[in-house]
Amino acid sequence: MTVLPVPDAAVIVVAAGSGTRLGAAAPKAFVGIDAHTVLWHALLPVFATARPVQLIIVVPEGLEGEANTEAMDAAASVSGIHIVGPAL
Repeated sequence: MTVLPVPDAAVIVVAAGSGTRLGAAAPKAFVGIDAHTVLWHALLPVFATARPVQLIIVVPEGLEGEANTEAMDAAASVSGIHIVGPAL
């Protein structure tokens, strides 16, 4: 059994904006920048830190699954990541 460190910090990413001011058809966090979304880019520094953290992502209702996919994709792009806990 692998024992992972218990996070002593949390990161809350508020990605619940509607994108109205941006003029986008989708919420801002889910708008694409290059091949990835704004949310994916926002999560990279969180996953790149060597410190274990609890990650909480706040998204509009109904986009929980898409946010989970973006988080898992961003985590996979950074080596040495261990995802522990519930995923939607």
